[in-house]
This record gives sequence, structure tokens and C-alpha cells, in this order.
Amino acid sequence: MAALLNSDDLLEELELDASVAPADVYTKFVLTIIERSVLPRKILIQSAKRDFEILANQGEIAGLQELEAKSGAWVKYPLPEAKQHALEALEDSAGDALRNGELSVSMVSKRERAELASGNFASAPAASAPSEVVSLDNWKQGKGRNKPKASVTASPVLASFFASLKSKVKFVYLEDEASGPVQVFGASGVIDKDVSAGLKPSILKWKEAVMPSLGSAPLLLTMRGPSVGGASLICAVDGRQFLLAEFETKNFGVVAGLWTKAQSK
Repeated sequence: MAALLNSDDLLEELELDASVAPADVYTKFVLTIIERSVLPRKILIQSAKRDFEILANQGEIAGLQELEAKSGAWVKYPLPEAKQHALEALEDSAGDALRNGELSVSMVSKRERAELASGNFASAPAASAPSEVVSLDNWKQGKGRNKPKASVTASPVLASFFASLKSKVKFVYLEDEASGPVQVFGASGVIDKDVSAGLKPSILKWKEAVMPSLGSAPLLLTMRGPSVGGASLICAVDGRQFLLAEFETKNFGVVAGLWTKAQSK
């Protein structure tokens, strides 16, 4: 079992002032977690009013159940209008429950993952123990807001690749959470530091989506131009580390060789 999100950071991103926030702010918090659940995840909400679990997949609700009733249902898209209204009511209820409750996120079971993959929704989602609990009462009091962040190991592959690329590319950007400030080398008429940083969330989301097929090893994504004399881009990701570079398409073989060499170190 593993937590999907850093819940403290997400609350801060929504600028949630819990003492005055309307109920729809809490609903937005739940919806944000659902939208970020590219891979299957369970969202357990517990409160004095109501306990229920949402199964999220590919940014949508895939299943839900009320824990007291011990029964649930799969959600199949596209939804008829009546079911869409019912689902919106559920989302509002989730936000209302969260207002004075707790939320946790965990991975799904092998059985549920297989059912999602096959489309054979014969059974209802099964409740599971929470992997990480976020108490809004504690958050309101400022407890845990400044928790030390988990240590991040620097990627030797991306660090080596960055160093070797400097003389071979027009521009290269490296964001390595463990090594300190962002590193930039060269200049491009197309991309810069801000553009590179803006692409990082989408590329990391892509990495999470392809992990079941490609695994967690360092990945290289190439975008080649149509002309040998034109420009091409590469993105490399390893964990939470991210590299973006622009190079002349004619040097593609050289860049690919440097990537292979960096992985072998």
C-alpha cells in the first residue's frame, strides 16, 4: 500500500482556509485527488456523518460504495444524465464528509486492477485499510504543515547524461530535486527555463501512466523533427527527476549513444 499524493502540499495548493471555506472547497479537494489518480487508487473518506470509498482510475470515478451498507457499484462512462446528477451528489457528499473527517489514499487490490483492465465489473469495490490518513482537524491547527519532506535520491543517470550533453545540444535543462537548484546550459530560440519547468508535470504524469508497461527504470521520450537539418527534443525522467534538451536532428544517434552510456554507469 502506498500513498498517491502529498496531502499537505495539495491542501496548500488549493489555498484552503478551513475555518471559513465553503463546502464546495472540500468537494474540490476530493475532485482534485480523483483527477490526479491516473493509475487506479482508492480514496477512503471517514466522518461522523458518513463513511464511503471511491475507486478512481484515469482521472474519473470508477467505483464507489458506502461502507456501512457494505455494498457498492461500478461507474461506467459515458453516464446518462440521471446518473451524472447522482454522481455529482456523491461528490458533494464526499466534500461535506471531509469537512469534519479524514481522508486516505491507497492502491487497489490485484483483483480490482484485473477487473478494471478486463472491463469485467462483476463485483463491487472492496474496502481496504488506509495507507495514509490526513486529519483536517490537525491541519486546521497547523499540525504537520511543516513536516520534513521525504529524502530524494539524486539520479546518477540524469546527472551523467546532463554532463555529457553539454557539448552536443543547443539547450539542456535538468531539475533534480536531490541536487539543489535547476541546472540550465545553452540557449534555444524555442524553449527556455520556464517552458521546461511547465512541461515537467505532464511528462511525470505520462511516466506514471506507462509504468505498468515499461517499469520504473529511467525513461527517454524523443520528439524528432521531420528534417535532418532541423531540431528535435528529448525528455528524460528518473523518479521525480526531469531533463529536457533540444538538439540538431542529425545528432540523434550521438544523443542516443550518450543516453545508453549514462545508463551503464
